[in-house]
Amino acid sequence: MAKAQIMIVEDEELVGMAIQAHLESVGYAVPLLASSGEEALARFREVEPDLVLMDIHLKGGMSGIEAASRIKDAYHVPVIYLTAYSDAATLEFAKQTEPYGYIVKPVDERSLEAGIEMALHRAGVQNREQRQREQLQSILGSLAEAVIVAAMDGSIEYLNPSAERLLGIYEPLPPTSSLFRLVRPLDAATGQPISLGFESVILERRGVKLPACHIVLGQGGFRSVSIELQPRKDERGVIRGAVVTIRPAADADWAWSPET
Repeated sequence: MAKAQIMIVEDEELVGMAIQAHLESVGYAVPLLASSGEEALARFREVEPDLVLMDIHLKGGMSGIEAASRIKDAYHVPVIYLTAYSDAATLEFAKQTEPYGYIVKPVDERSLEAGIEMALHRAGVQNREQRQREQLQSILGSLAEAVIVAAMDGSIEYLNPSAERLLGIYEPLPPTSSLFRLVRPLDAATGQPISLGFESVILERRGVKLPACHIVLGQGGFRSVSIELQPRKDERGVIRGAVVTIRPAADADWAWSPET
């Protein structure tokens, strides 16, 4: 297995060299010891580190917090702060960059190793989850069926292009959009609102099917559809919401308005 690559950004040369020597002695690769935020950013592509140890208080025009923020935004690489200052104001400011941890100087070697190990593990999990989300969205985006992914409270986390077309959505949804406002089923015979069955999916951990109903479209018309809801579970089997699949009725793939 390849060694994890650690970049150290520390303007105190002796401190940086001591950390570098220790990390290399326990199996990490330290291809770059930078003395400033500017150097770290300029040479980042040369080493493509898996993690950055960043001193908060660097000499020069760029602080460690600013350098960490740029690394996070551009490369999405985890950063652990090194600091001799642990005052609340400094840590609160640094927290805005969402670091993976803090190591207070003088550095305790065991704390350093533990912090790096935990940060690399957390970053690995997040990267895998992100890849899974991207793969899932790619698959869902290619489906002809309308698919909506909803959270436990019914807020919409994702809907594929087919869902946007079927529901008549022509602009991005607001972040607070709710499944219950977007998918409003009506009884096919009476035209009266009926339950979507979301609560049964969440509370009873079972799928729900509405084989023949109408839904209200974004532009004010209706469409005959069938709707299916299934629990959405995480890798541990814990329910995190529901997946809603909507199919146009086979004999009525069309829309009409209340006036017709």
